[in-house]
Amino acid sequence: MAGRPSHFRNFRLSLVSQIYLLNNMEWKKRFAATTITSYVHMGLRMVTGLLIFRTMFGAWSPEEFGFWAFLWSVLAFGILLDFGLGMTIQKTVASRAANDDIDGINRVLSTVFWTFAGIGGIILVLSILCKPVIFQAINVPPDLTDRFTPAYYYFFISIALSFPLGIYGEVLAGIQRVDVFNIIQILSTTANTVCVLTLLYMDAGVESVMMAACAVLLIANFASAVCAHCFTPGLNIHPRFFNFSEVGNRIRFSITAYLVVFSGIVLTKTDQAVIAGVLGLGSVTLYQAAAKVSEILNMLATQSENLISPAAANLHARGNRKGLIDLLLKNSRFLFTITTPCYVLAAFFLKDLICLLTGEETLPEGAFLTGQLLLGAIYIGTITSSCGRRVMVMCGMEDLLLKFSLTQAGVNLVLSVILARLWGVPGVAAATLISSTIFGFGVFLPTLKRFSEISAAEYIGYHLRGNLVGLLVMGAVLAAVLLITPSHTHSLGFIDLMWRGAVVALSYLACNFRQIRSTWASEPHAESA
Repeated sequence: MAGRPSHFRNFRLSLVSQIYLLNNMEWKKRFAATTITSYVHMGLRMVTGLLIFRTMFGAWSPEEFGFWAFLWSVLAFGILLDFGLGMTIQKTVASRAANDDIDGINRVLSTVFWTFAGIGGIILVLSILCKPVIFQAINVPPDLTDRFTPAYYYFFISIALSFPLGIYGEVLAGIQRVDVFNIIQILSTTANTVCVLTLLYMDAGVESVMMAACAVLLIANFASAVCAHCFTPGLNIHPRFFNFSEVGNRIRFSITAYLVVFSGIVLTKTDQAVIAGVLGLGSVTLYQAAAKVSEILNMLATQSENLISPAAANLHARGNRKGLIDLLLKNSRFLFTITTPCYVLAAFFLKDLICLLTGEETLPEGAFLTGQLLLGAIYIGTITSSCGRRVMVMCGMEDLLLKFSLTQAGVNLVLSVILARLWGVPGVAAATLISSTIFGFGVFLPTLKRFSEISAAEYIGYHLRGNLVGLLVMGAVLAAVLLITPSHTHSLGFIDLMWRGAVVALSYLACNFRQIRSTWASEPHAESA
């Protein structure tokens, strides 16, 4: 800072103060916009994904479709190269903004950005050198090699560029502007869908479609970068700010957060490996048919959580324990309010949902029971620990959280192997439910109650208060729907499921509108707890 005019320093400090004010604003003011845009983006992704999948599946040869699917599946492994630094960026931006430390933010972001740029360069070089090996490994026909090569290079060039640019999404989360990031993603998803469907309609090959999709991806990343710099005055990722000791000081948190995320992947993906190993590959299809509904429930339940982590980091940095408890309790109650009708509807119409997703008129034996067990596991995990995990990891409790997560993953794995041999595929789902119940109610929930410093009766009462009437009304409306329009011999179609679900869910949400709105209302904590 030496040598800079004092008026520049004052101007910069006033801008940094704007960051502080933005983060010091109650997270509630961003809650509605963030949640709404998250759900819009999720719904858009589901609809457009189905449109693209069906169109592409019918327009391309099996080799073209398989090559496209293989390349984009590579993105799923991107989390393994993040090493938890994405969450570190969120925490750093949120906590250091609370202390007006823009220089500290620049050092951390610059170090991560240029480190990721180096990793992206390595990925690109390796992809070029390994192309012949990869093409041979995935059995690309020789006559298609020339056509697939441009698509291959487009993809890995975009990945190499997107890897460092991806930090800007974390920056927007850190300054609690996830709503802006969601809007960018909504526009990107829409543009990608229009481009891809138009090209497919014109009988374009995989190389043209890949170029368009990668271009849209990069434009969205650049848009996030522009917005992050606009909302964060003084943000600078110049190489001169590179200081690996800044990240080194946080590497323990990064690795812990990384392991927490990885243990979650193990918990959700181990079941398929156990089933394949113990019961054979054919049984995985049965599990997947039942698990798809629970995956959708999990997606619906987690869309409101995007603000929790950065808000918790900011409140923790400012020592605002009262605000932290308010954040935890209100978001946990909101999650309970939103997830409960989704779970009830999914459980009652599970058979119809599985048939709709699979396109089959009858369920395979064991699919219904497996689906019910997995739905229960997702619901229990969501209401007991989903919100609390995000708060705890930002409040210096990541070690305890890691211990819980790894132990739960281990217990789930052992139980899955044992129960798979005893009861088949439903046994694996039962293991997931048992581990979720034990750790949700027996381990994690008591920890959250101690963190919030309220009794079990108060904690439960806080979640049920205002929801009981809605639960009773929902039960009555659901019973009426089932009696007036009984199930037919064939499974219900999409329209039938939609209007039945809408009637039941809207009746519940209408009764609980005041409760939902109180999540972002500026009521005193004492009154709400």
